[in-house]
Amino acid sequence: MKSEKFIFIFSILMVTCILLYSEPFLTKQKKFDINKKKVIPITANIIKSQFGNFDTERDKNDVYIMFNNVNYLWRNSNINFDVIEIKERILSQPEIEKIIESGNILEINKNNDNELNAYFMNNLGPVNGFAIPPKNMLFVSDETKGNDASVLAHELGHIFGLEHSDEKEEIMFNYCGGTELNDDQVLFLNNFTSK
Repeated sequence: MKSEKFIFIFSILMVTCILLYSEPFLTKQKKFDINKKKVIPITANIIKSQFGNFDTERDKNDVYIMFNNVNYLWRNSNINFDVIEIKERILSQPEIEKIIESGNILEINKNNDNELNAYFMNNLGPVNGFAIPPKNMLFVSDETKGNDASVLAHELGHIFGLEHSDEKEEIMFNYCGGTELNDDQVLFLNNFTSK
């Protein structure tokens, strides 16, 4: 009888210890502490032109909202984006002509070298946006075929080396519109930013 009572009490103590001491471990595994996230500084460029050719309809508030939504979409990663500056960049007629003649949108490049540079324009032709990882720059059109934050999150994924996905619910879905990073993408991003 004494041994059965001892085993019963011992079992209850063991279960209690497991529940008490494993909970914080499990919690730490499920969530990232915002204080441990890698903060990526962003300079956002709102593109305007003297004649309205490239004028974005977005304003500073729109850009902040988009990045807040992106941070939510990327919540499972260890990355947080911080818009430290929003510039309104007005293109002159010679700059516009140079872009039209060369077909090179990079002519507007006014990057801050130590930051990720996002450019918001009215129209990018047939694409929602595009990224140029070696230059730390990305472009997003006003005329997207999906949710603006999803398109921005998608282009940010390219900056960090993520490739297209065939899964419609994922941020990296080829045609945008997804809202999730899969486990492999989160692991890739977390390894990428821990270097």
